[in-house]
Amino acid sequence: MKIGNFIITFNKVKPKQKDVLHSLNKKLIEYSFTINGIDYYTFKNFLDFPPLRHAKINHFLREVDMAITADDLKDFLKSITGSLNEGNLNNAIKTLAVIEYQLNTYSDLDILYRLCSAVFFDLGEDISSYDYDYNENKIKAFKSQLPKDFFLMKSVSELFPQINISEESIQTFLVAQSVAKEYRKQMLSVNTLQAKI
Repeated sequence: MKIGNFIITFNKVKPKQKDVLHSLNKKLIEYSFTINGIDYYTFKNFLDFPPLRHAKINHFLREVDMAITADDLKDFLKSITGSLNEGNLNNAIKTLAVIEYQLNTYSDLDILYRLCSAVFFDLGEDISSYDYDYNENKIKAFKSQLPKDFFLMKSVSELFPQINISEESIQTFLVAQSVAKEYRKQMLSVNTLQAKI
């Protein structure tokens, strides 16, 4: 399928690509999709990922489940601690409200992309660990697709069985995420302004 300048192959498996052994650990991998001419694969069995990569996948899965990154949570806690140290209980409570709101809303789309970057790999990638720079380029390639086109690919949607992924649900997700980001931005800017007063 051609979308704009990009050609996407939706789980059309070329016979030579279907199931191959990964050169690093000799475990069975399967073709998942092609974006911008690059074929992406994943292990048939998730337990076959090398230990450091598997740990990174688990880390990202926890972030998806919590709907917040570990770094964002640390930033929030730092803000609360700073507010409490300054005696500004009001700011601390507002920051807690932002955290609560974040935890009760949809996961950030960037978290989902990071998870996908850990799960799907090209054959030239060193998957013994997780290279942030290399995977940032993969995420850019993933984001070059419309979110609905990327997340509706069979290989990708199977990562999120707890979510009924459809074009309509993705649109709802994108709207909810936009509202959540705006709320979070407003709350944090209010806290920052009040901390300066």
